[in-house]
Amino acid sequence: MVWASVSQYGKTPLFFMKEGIKINKQVYKGLLERKIIPWTRVHFGDMFWTFQQDSAPAHTAKIVNDWISENVPDFIRPTEWPLQAQI
Repeated sequence: MVWASVSQYGKTPLFFMKEGIKINKQVYKGLLERKIIPWTRVHFGDMFWTFQQDSAPAHTAKIVNDWISENVPDFIRPTEWPLQAQI
C-alpha cells in the first residue's frame, strides 16, 4: 500500500505502508499526523491550501475528519467528493 498526493505546487513523496498492515482510522490518522501534515508545513509554509480525500472507510471516520478539520487550513470532506460519480 502506498499513499501520495499531488497539487499544482508539487507532489508529496511516496509513503509506503508496511506489508500486511490494514489501513483503519487509527493507522490513517497516524499517517496524517506523522508524515502528511509535517510535509505540508515544510512544502506550503504559510500558504493557504485545501486537503481533499475520497470516501474510503478510514477517511470517513469521525476521529479522522475531526482531526483534519482542526489541523488543515481547508478541508473538502469525503461526503463532498464521492468515491464514484453518478452519471
